[in-house]
Amino acid sequence: MLCVVLRKPVGLEDCQLTRIPVAKGESGLLNRETRLYAIDIGNSFTKVGYFQSEARLALDVFPTDKADFCVTLTEMENYLLKTEHRQADGLVISSVVPMARTWEGEFQRIFGNVPILWLDRGTMHTLNLGPVDLSRYAPRELGTDRVADIVGGHMAFPGRNTLICDLGTTSTFDLVDRAGVYLGGAICPGPRKFQALVDTTQAAQLYQVDVFHAPSGTPGLSTQACLENGLYYGYRGVILEMIDMLLKSVSWRVAETCFIFTGGCALHAAAMVADRIPQVQVNTELTVNGLQHIWALNAPVHSAVGNHPV
Repeated sequence: MLCVVLRKPVGLEDCQLTRIPVAKGESGLLNRETRLYAIDIGNSFTKVGYFQSEARLALDVFPTDKADFCVTLTEMENYLLKTEHRQADGLVISSVVPMARTWEGEFQRIFGNVPILWLDRGTMHTLNLGPVDLSRYAPRELGTDRVADIVGGHMAFPGRNTLICDLGTTSTFDLVDRAGVYLGGAICPGPRKFQALVDTTQAAQLYQVDVFHAPSGTPGLSTQACLENGLYYGYRGVILEMIDMLLKSVSWRVAETCFIFTGGCALHAAAMVADRIPQVQVNTELTVNGLQHIWALNAPVHSAVGNHPV
């Protein structure tokens, strides 16, 4: 079952996740005794998913302080101290922030002296990713969050040609064929780059304009209406053009492709293109789900605290 998080249809200030309880029984790879934290450290947010037995219980999200990651860890610890499920048997961590790994000791202090599996550019090609094949992509260049998305997407829809769109600070698009072979993708600016037109332009700052707010009329007959048209249809156009270009490059048809939208702005973006791609699956927890799968595929190599895959 995919989790669709329904939030009020407003703008970028809501393009982030808060604590999201999830129904039990959504994952079957962990053994019945395992309690796992899956942590995705991104440029803007750090997501912490908690799995117990065969259930994913919650997703917590914290701002990532890249200048001083200790600030993020402190906020994470203060929050988790207030929850009832702090105990863990293991951690699986992916990070696009290089310095995060230097804080391994702090992770173990916060979450317990447990094995840690790191997904980073140094380990991604040594880990068992199940049926997923990344061999076509340049070594050590694929972002770890994208690797987790690819694994999570293919495991959710095995045997399907899948296009995964991660729509957050940056927009990424990744193609995985029905056999699990990663065919490549694209990276482009996220919605915040479009919103910057309003935030950095003196005249535009006079208006409350949101990239996900559909304009009341086209063409625009006021500055605000013109901005609404440009932001909304500009970002919508980026998504649709990227999808069209990528599908043509691998000769996939829209009707036969599984589309997964993830990331903080996934729900808004899916609504934006629903008239063209009505079959979008929205899963804002795809990254931590993928990390959980990677842990399950590699956990046997951990025989002691702090071990890393070899």
